[in-house]
Order: sequence, then C-alpha cells, then structure tokens
Amino acid sequence: MILIIDDVPEVRMLLGHMLRAGNLSVLEAASAEEAYRILDVERRNGPPPLVSAILMDVELPGQDGIEAICLIKSNPRLAEIPVIVVSGREDEACLVNAFMAGAIDYVTKPVTQVQLLTRVRGALRLALESERRREREAALAEANAALRRDKPRLTGIDPGTGLPDLSALPALLSGRLAADLWLFSGEIDGWTNLSVAAGELEATLVKRQVLTLLGAVPGRVGDQMLVLPDGAFFLLARRPTAKEALLLADLLCRTVYDATIPHPRSSSWPCITLSIGCARGEGLEARAEAAREQAKLDGGNRAVADDVPPAGKK
Repeated sequence: MILIIDDVPEVRMLLGHMLRAGNLSVLEAASAEEAYRILDVERRNGPPPLVSAILMDVELPGQDGIEAICLIKSNPRLAEIPVIVVSGREDEACLVNAFMAGAIDYVTKPVTQVQLLTRVRGALRLALESERRREREAALAEANAALRRDKPRLTGIDPGTGLPDLSALPALLSGRLAADLWLFSGEIDGWTNLSVAAGELEATLVKRQVLTLLGAVPGRVGDQMLVLPDGAFFLLARRPTAKEALLLADLLCRTVYDATIPHPRSSSWPCITLSIGCARGEGLEARAEAAREQAKLDGGNRAVADDVPPAGKK
C-alpha cells in the first residue's frame, strides 16, 4: 500500500493512477495531519501499518512535508517505511532538508509513470532487503546468545551439534575394548585460524555441517560420534582390520573434502578438510590422537592408522 500525501487533488489522482497501473494499491491524504491519522502516529509500539511506502509533497497546509518526515521517522513503528519526496521545488536547500529528515529519494514534478514506478519499486525492494537483514541479524544474535548461555552447562551433550561430548567416552569404552573396536580421532584442519577469522558462532556452524556430513557416511550399528572442544571429534567404530579402519577414515576425509565447504583462512586448502588418526587396543585414545597429529604434520586432509602408511592426499 502506497500512501500519497499531497494537498492538490489532481496530483493525488494522477499519482494514484500511475501507481494503480503498476498494480500497486494506494491510500491518499491531503495534509500531514490526515496522514498522521492513517499512520496512527500516536502509537509507537506494535506492528507497523499496512503502508509500504510514502510519497510526500513538501508544501502542505499546516505542517510541511519536511516536518512530517521528521515526525514519521522519529516513531520506531514507522521509521522503516521508505519516504520519497515528490515536489515541484528544485532548489538544493529543499533537497538537502528532505534527505536530512529521512527521505530516501527525491523526485521533481512533473513525474512520468516510468520514473515514478521505478523509484517506488526500488524503495520497496530496499525496504524488503532491510527487513530481511534485520531478521537475519536478530536470528544470529539469538543463536549467539543461546550458544553463550548453554556453553557452561554441558552435561554430556554438545550444545552446538547435539552430539555426545567427551564425558561420554568412558561409558562407551567400558567393557568394550575388543580387538575390533577402533577410536578415530579427527580434527578440522586449520581450526584455530577458522575460529579467529569467522568467529565462534560461524565456526560452530561449520563444525555442525562437517559432523552432519560424517553422520551420513554409511556405517555400522554401534558406531558412535563424540564431539570434543574446538574442531575435534572422536568416532568409535568396530572394524576387523587396520585396513578397513583406514578405509573408513579415508572415506570420512574424502566426504568432507568433496563437500567443498569454504575455509576462509586455510594456508593449504581452499575448503574445509580433516586430519584423522585411528587406533585400537590399550591406550587407544592417546594413540589415536598421536596418529591424528601425524596426519596433520604430513599436510592434513589425510588419515593415519597404527603402523599403517598414511593415505595420500585427495
């Protein structure tokens, strides 16, 4: 709905005809005071009116258009409505005052239909983009607040991913140190640079995306993913041989690499990659982590198993 504010009936009729020809709905006001009633300017809270944009003349009876813009923009419920000045005045002082008051555009009379519709549709697009940006910023702020709120209260579940954290490892290992139980220790390559460049929230979202990819890799009943601090994770899986364990680790690395998730600060790869070490038997946690560190030293984006040569880079 476009609100036309002009004291000349013929001008309101002409502008309204042009807008309706462009499939836009129209409201009309002959003065600032009449427009205030339509906009309900006394109300400062709650949802905005159905008016999507305002066409404002400068020379109005009573309060002029510049004063009207100032009043509208001072109301938080109305401040985001774009105002386009449509005036017969061409002096620079009027134009400057209009923009200082909060107008986003200035059109001089007489105005053509193409010119008017182009300006109005541009203002509507700008308003829509601004609304979407505010919604994204609000969602990001809410997610960030939730992350900070939940971080100190870990009770076996990682808040960023919803997966078990390291505190669940002893229970999972208890009584299960069979010869075919492997612990895979993985880490996102360049995690420190990623978290610094993108921020904690964005890095957590990347980690969640990586773990979602890994969770979709075909596995076996009983495989269990655990989330560690920063960019690390554990995977417990039963594999009968070192060769099969290394094949699984290599598949995990390749799955993430093939997804081409952008990495803003990696010195080695343009996208997110993993280093994975795997081990079984006594002391498997320390040995898996040592194998992972070896994979990182070998350049990352690879897997290393106990006494098994590392898989080559993809």
